[in-house]
Amino acid sequence: MDEAPTPRRLGGWLILAMVVLFAWPLKLASTAVLTWVEVKEAGVSYAELDPEWLFLTGWDLLTAGCLAALSVWTLPQFWKKRKVARTLMLTFFAANFTVGVGNAVLAAVFAPVGSPPASVVPFLVMLLINGAWISYFSKSKRVLETFIRP
Repeated sequence: MDEAPTPRRLGGWLILAMVVLFAWPLKLASTAVLTWVEVKEAGVSYAELDPEWLFLTGWDLLTAGCLAALSVWTLPQFWKKRKVARTLMLTFFAANFTVGVGNAVLAAVFAPVGSPPASVVPFLVMLLINGAWISYFSKSKRVLETFIRP
């Protein structure tokens, strides 16, 4: 009788990936609280707010909410070392990459006329980090040996 292979322990880079998953619900809470404080300090109703500000704030809350939901959905699968966790992690980092590109496009579109261009360094760092995670979860032997449970 063949025994099912034992998954590898969560360690090394996988711990850092798990920290990233834990960070997104905190990011959502932070974004929501800062938005609420900003509106309360302005002392205006939502109807009186600038439509551009509403759109950009809505985008921030929506994207943070979607990534937080995906991270909360992924964490139990990750912790249980299920096969689907690898796919969910790839989806998470691809979504994070896509949101980063969307943020860069929106920053360029809504930049005030005559303002200096935004630094590309944070954008490039975001691209490199998400690209590295996508590559790691796609090709790593450790990932394949860790997430093996159905």
